[in-house]
Amino acid sequence: MVIDASVLVDIWVTSRPRHNIAQSLARYIKESRLLVTIPMHALLEVKCAIDNERKTPGQGDLRNNVFTQDDPLRVKYIAIDNAFIHDYLDLCVPYIKAGDLPYVLIAKKHNCPLITEDTKQYNVAQRAGVSAYTIAEYLEVLERGDTRHPLS
Repeated sequence: MVIDASVLVDIWVTSRPRHNIAQSLARYIKESRLLVTIPMHALLEVKCAIDNERKTPGQGDLRNNVFTQDDPLRVKYIAIDNAFIHDYLDLCVPYIKAGDLPYVLIAKKHNCPLITEDTKQYNVAQRAGVSAYTIAEYLEVLERGDTRHPLS
């Protein structure tokens, strides 16, 4: 499973409109012991998004009732390096901004779902043949018990 930085921020920042539904996704990830894959630069995107949220008084409060220091989110980081260029850049995907491209390439290469709230990234991923979902859509797939798409 590849998760966009927007979803990671939704999991941790309580003032985000999708925080509660993102917590449901987080509980599923934890209970299923899923490994989340993200490009290494996602850490920078998350930091910048949280810093931006904190500019508004009363926003940017971090609270996570799912993952703990003893039982953290299980993450596989993909470095954006020469190996990445060799392994991923030959994949055909429609044009997308450089910051969003690695998420789509990783999901495509590993045939796993991409969970994102970024509309442009979502649309490009779907056009590229990636199983892209919003948080709500992915939770609906799980509710239906649909196993046609890999879940990790």
